[in-house]
Amino acid sequence: MIEIVRGHLSDCKAEVLVNPVSCSGFAGSGPESFFRERFPEIFHIYEQACRRRELTPGQVLVVARATSSPPRYIFHLATRQHWSDSAQVETILAGLSRLVTLVEELKVASIAFPPLLMASGSSHWDTLLPHIQDNFTVCPHVHVLLFEFPDSFLPSTSSVFHRYLVGI
Repeated sequence: MIEIVRGHLSDCKAEVLVNPVSCSGFAGSGPESFFRERFPEIFHIYEQACRRRELTPGQVLVVARATSSPPRYIFHLATRQHWSDSAQVETILAGLSRLVTLVEELKVASIAFPPLLMASGSSHWDTLLPHIQDNFTVCPHVHVLLFEFPDSFLPSTSSVFHRYLVGI
């Protein structure tokens, strides 16, 4: 099942949170800064991978958390080379197929995405949604949450989510 969600990632109980990152190891504003502040130990692993040039656009760096509370994993999805570059749909699509493979391998039941493409305050879910639906048809048991801009990484004011379902 795929849902488009209004709310804050910090209130999300998904097993996996996807962090759209550059390959430079820098977190400015937006989702990357949320992950840096919320999961500093995870962010350090991402920085080290970037310094060693182990992460390239379209790849996914998986970091398991040493905790029983969600999320169990952070998937760093490399959407661009440098932090100042714009994320490209083609790069995200390359990473998306890898994400689905990882979800199946790790037997994940739920995954949450912040906006992956942002331009003028729009997250472009309309552009990516058909591809997400196509990729996740192989694992219909997985609950996919697509967070809308900008609520997903702004300071939380409520744990209430406003959702609407997207049919597959």
